[in-house]
Amino acid sequence: MHKGNTGRGDYRFCGEKFLSMYLEIPPSATSPHVIFKDGVLVIEGKSIPQQSAPFFEPLLKALNDYSLFPNQETRIELRVEYLNSDSMRSLMNIMIIAEKIYLAGHKVQVDWYYQDENDIIYDAGTIFQSLVEVPIYLKKKE
Repeated sequence: MHKGNTGRGDYRFCGEKFLSMYLEIPPSATSPHVIFKDGVLVIEGKSIPQQSAPFFEPLLKALNDYSLFPNQETRIELRVEYLNSDSMRSLMNIMIIAEKIYLAGHKVQVDWYYQDENDIIYDAGTIFQSLVEVPIYLKKKE
């Protein structure tokens, strides 16, 4: 059995199957709440840090490790209210990993939530739809 630690969560896998994975990054005034547990990733809130790379680094490490032996199904829920261009780059890195998992034959679903009055978030979702082969579903928040 192999164990790993991202600094804010941990994971264990045996052979070619993850036994468990958990990562939580608490939100701040400029960064979203992130929870990644056993193949389900939820990113919720504002993502407007001046430099998003240090914030998203533990998540990208965990996702890269997870992508080696992913669950048969992976779900990503993006519930971002505000997003700056630097965060867009970090989210693109997440989508690239999701695409790698998808192209390896695993089911991946991305649910991109937007508010009716927030065209910027909706437009960002359509941009990602055009850039990756992963199914991205645009869903209006109720």
